[in-house]
Amino acid sequence: MDDTSLLALAFDLAARAGETILAVRAHGFETMHKTDASPVTIADQKAEVLIVAALRAATPDVPVVPRRRSRRATCRRRPPASVCRPLDGTREFTAGRDDFAVCIGLVCDGRPVLGVVGAPAKGVVYGGIVGRGAVKRSVTGEQRSPRGTHRSRGSPWWPAATTARMRAWHRSWRAGMWPRRAMSAQR
Repeated sequence: MDDTSLLALAFDLAARAGETILAVRAHGFETMHKTDASPVTIADQKAEVLIVAALRAATPDVPVVPRRRSRRATCRRRPPASVCRPLDGTREFTAGRDDFAVCIGLVCDGRPVLGVVGAPAKGVVYGGIVGRGAVKRSVTGEQRSPRGTHRSRGSPWWPAATTARMRAWHRSWRAGMWPRRAMSAQR
């Protein structure tokens, strides 16, 4: 699967995972806590199952690394890997705020290649391919950026919260927190 097709899949998965998360929110949920005391909900789990299953079906040779599992795995080589954060901002989600996200990306040789950040409560998904630019789409697939493709995160439509999340996500990729430690647990 080429990068453009994978990006289209990631846009679709972020929108579908967002719908799943919002459905859980509408019906109520219980907040549980992981061993590190951070919150987790059924929305996290349902979104992860949806994303991981679809990525594994579409790209069977590329390991899928959900963030919560990546810290337990180790690997010395750096093959391509799909990484996802099915519900980034669980604390905000459980508090009833709207600043949570669905993050999906592809990392190769420890560097991000492409990625999407969905903001389910706002009905938008931001994404792009490194070196080719980024776009903003509604969850229905309509492109909502008035100027089309953008090459800068400084664009007026890129919210500050999303920029901060992407920077933190990129720092963890650069530091090797996901790809370097994640491969062996995924096959």
